[in-house]
Amino acid sequence: MGRKWRRLDNSAKIFPIDSDKNFSAVYRMSVILKEDINPEILKKAINKTVETFTSFKVCLRRGFFWYYLEENLREIPVTEENNYPCKYIDKNSNNGYLFKITYFKNKINVDTFHSLTDGSSSIEFIKAIAYNYINLKYPEETKDISLSLIENNIEINNNNTEDSYMKNYKKHLKTSGKSKKAYILSGRKIPLYGIGVTHGFINLKQVIKTCRRLKVTVTQYFTAVLIYAIYQEYINKNKKKKLRKPIEICIPVNLKKYFESTTITNFFSYMKVNGDPKEIDLKDFDAVLDFVHNDFKKKLNKEEMEKTVAKTVKLGNNFGVKIIPLFLKRPIVKISYMEIRKYTTTTFSNMGKINVLPEYEKYIDNFLFLIAPDRGEKIKCSSLSYKDNIIFTITSILQNPEVEKHFFNFFKDNGILVTIETNGVYKEKKSKLYPKISNINKKNKVIGLIGIISIIIGLISLIINYFVTKEFKWSLLIIAGVVYAWLTVLNSIKKNINIASSVMIQIILIDILCLFLDWVIGYIGWSFRIAIPISIITANATMLVLLLCTYKKYVKYIVYQLIIFTWSMIPFVLILLGIIPVNILTIIATPIAVFSLILTIIMCHKDVKEEIIKRFHM
Repeated sequence: MGRKWRRLDNSAKIFPIDSDKNFSAVYRMSVILKEDINPEILKKAINKTVETFTSFKVCLRRGFFWYYLEENLREIPVTEENNYPCKYIDKNSNNGYLFKITYFKNKINVDTFHSLTDGSSSIEFIKAIAYNYINLKYPEETKDISLSLIENNIEINNNNTEDSYMKNYKKHLKTSGKSKKAYILSGRKIPLYGIGVTHGFINLKQVIKTCRRLKVTVTQYFTAVLIYAIYQEYINKNKKKKLRKPIEICIPVNLKKYFESTTITNFFSYMKVNGDPKEIDLKDFDAVLDFVHNDFKKKLNKEEMEKTVAKTVKLGNNFGVKIIPLFLKRPIVKISYMEIRKYTTTTFSNMGKINVLPEYEKYIDNFLFLIAPDRGEKIKCSSLSYKDNIIFTITSILQNPEVEKHFFNFFKDNGILVTIETNGVYKEKKSKLYPKISNINKKNKVIGLIGIISIIIGLISLIINYFVTKEFKWSLLIIAGVVYAWLTVLNSIKKNINIASSVMIQIILIDILCLFLDWVIGYIGWSFRIAIPISIITANATMLVLLLCTYKKYVKYIVYQLIIFTWSMIPFVLILLGIIPVNILTIIATPIAVFSLILTIIMCHKDVKEEIIKRFHM
């Protein structure tokens, strides 16, 4: 009997088609406990949780017309956090799962690909993980908490995987008119596809008191502050130039509040708040707030939500769209979404208040919610409240956190208490919530240095080639190898994959293949004189770039570099033994391999020693 499978809901269909290493469509829920995480207990807690959330035990499969979800029986990986949040989830390193579990100190993270479920279901999932972890960590203290009490607190129906879009679709409804192109934030991006995170822990009572005085909701208030902050960012950059495009904020809406649905799959929509400078004085916060308040009243109702549901379903059910094969849908959708992204400045998603059972409150310190920014919406905003704080989070791919400063300073200027925490990208200050990530300025210097080294390698190769061995243009192959190294490293960082193992496999397979072909066509030695040295140079150049750019992340894969180094020494040893003749490319390749290994040992000698002891039980 085959594995169970199910169709993606109408909203989820688009994410795997449009998502790639540049647009991850990943969001993160984190729970912060009072004490550091025990990895072994966390693994048990995850396994126990998915016994209830069985619909999460799936992987994404490619059909002829659409992607679909299939039962996944593999182990769920649990690893220590070592990268930026909300990164592309690589199916190979994550055993095919659409959610990724990591931990750091006292924090548990669940990064989720949006095709699996929406934010409201993910909150219940991470609450269940926290409950199970606490029960396993403190069995004597929690033994009297009844299972039924926990089940009643987790607002989820795992058996309901219906497509609630189809259930609530009204075919006759017409959608609203055209939108205007929005103001798009710009600026230098964080190197190596980094993501900056700024959490503002804002006093909940003070915010509620302010909102009651102004007669607005918290979401309306925050939306108005966001528009106001983005406008301040614009006028700081363009003092003499008027803003002509609207600041458009996209607000995700949980449709389960408007329709009868207990589905565990996606069931959300959007409303858009269009802060047009031609219609509103964006310098006047009161005018912005008044506009936002009225716009919410107009758009945030069941009738308008029914129209957005109709729009979503009509697109997914369009016969012309249905019959287009998936390999053609992908480029069409990507081109379409390149244009669609010009109509939104940013997204702000408010998950509301998170309630946990009183028995568990003493173990749980806080919750966090983050959304991945992308090439269109270069910052994304999210919030939730827990106990006495609203935690407002801005994720960004921009180096300058200008909007963040204006946003949080607004609250401070109005007497509302705010405590800021970041992931350490913008400043040297160590983050309490995230692993150490290199400072932007340092990364820029490292990238610049490696770029110069790459150019020098190319020039030296050209000079030696010209004056020593004119008969064969091997220097062009070395330059191609350096370019390949750069492209491979950048692609691996984008995709969040273990490039070290793939480089190791590539070099060994390519060299064996070249040696085999050389032997088959009548051995003349070109494999050892040309092909193998060039593959060694390329592999070690790749590892060198990788080490200098992201050594903290890849240090646990040091064993692969040791294997690459050992393999790289084989041609040199064969020359010393007189088995193969001396050649210029091997003379160049050998010191590059040695330099790469020495630099690794110098930069992370403690980690190298620990990894060798762990791997080889020395």
